[in-house]
Amino acid sequence: MQMQFLEIEEDDRRVEEEAQRVKEEREQKLRELSQLARERYGTPDRSWCQPTKHTRVVGIDFGSRRVAVAVAGETVKQVRKVKTLTEVAGFLMAGDLVVGESSHLAAPRTKSTPSQLFTADELLAFYRECDAIGALLRILPHAHTPGMREWAAHKFPDIISKKKSDANDALAFAYYVKYCNAISNAKPQSSLTGKPMWRQFAAAVRLRSNLILNAARTDVGYEHLPVVGEVTPLVAERIPREDRWFSRHTSEEERGELHIPFISSVVATIVGEKDPYVDGTPVTFSAGGHAPGRDKHQQFVLRMTPYHTKAGVARSNIMFHRWRHALVDFAKHFNDSDLKVGGKLKRFAVLSPEEWLAKQASLSKLRAEIGEVYRLTHAVVGELGYERYDII
Repeated sequence: MQMQFLEIEEDDRRVEEEAQRVKEEREQKLRELSQLARERYGTPDRSWCQPTKHTRVVGIDFGSRRVAVAVAGETVKQVRKVKTLTEVAGFLMAGDLVVGESSHLAAPRTKSTPSQLFTADELLAFYRECDAIGALLRILPHAHTPGMREWAAHKFPDIISKKKSDANDALAFAYYVKYCNAISNAKPQSSLTGKPMWRQFAAAVRLRSNLILNAARTDVGYEHLPVVGEVTPLVAERIPREDRWFSRHTSEEERGELHIPFISSVVATIVGEKDPYVDGTPVTFSAGGHAPGRDKHQQFVLRMTPYHTKAGVARSNIMFHRWRHALVDFAKHFNDSDLKVGGKLKRFAVLSPEEWLAKQASLSKLRAEIGEVYRLTHAVVGELGYERYDII
């Protein structure tokens, strides 16, 4: 009898151990699948903010001295008249992640922009109030508001509509950041007056490159541009033929041929004439004796960020006239995604996870190819002995 009990206990233990093993294997598989999903589809937590670590995600939007406050996960919308941003801070709590448009929260009212709601002092005071409360403030790029609203309306149609309104936009901001957060947002600036050196440099370079690239778009042609027309072929001949999606054509009839407008657009933001009207000496643009590094060049000069208002002809050539056209071929090759519907590019707000992944991968590849043209241009002008010219 004792032996039978021992055998039963042993059998029970084996059953429990087997059940525990199966449970652990299942949990491990779930962890692996979750990790794969995070790697493949992304997570709302990004380097710029981590929504999952906050108690609430609060969207705010303004119009005619009114503020709309919305919390992701709730459908309550408050639209109130406000006289100061201190009243807005009164809605917030410790642990909040607060998001709003750059056009309202990072653009102060000045003599030249009298329609802006708040002065620099008011905005800076609001930044400090958010810090004191324990709420994290992040600034969204206003150019992407329609896309965020469309995404939120597509995912949460019972809560958010595609209609533009302060209350609806506030809801869209909160839901987009909490559940998607794929568009980078910015920290509030410590100063809202004056421009840092690299921003001044970038603005001056864009004026020059706009001048030269507009000429190429009309009747001059890229091959006849001063300086740029000389440097571009030397850069182009060094670009590898394989695995190039933007600096070379991808269409069947032109596959592998160099895409000169793309290459020239990058080159035109690096080199030019010392003075187009007086001194035609070829130079490399610099500030304080230094040319910007690759990352600064893409961030400030080409404005390869969501904050790209008035980014110039070079970015237009790269993003609108090149990337959007090559994106379809790239996505098909990358994971067999079809980004066209009815002959038009699909709206990004309604892409599937796989399609979104292909789009993001294409942007990474685009930046890599821009960086390659940047590196080769500096190598060429170094060999040619171009002097550096402080453009500001």
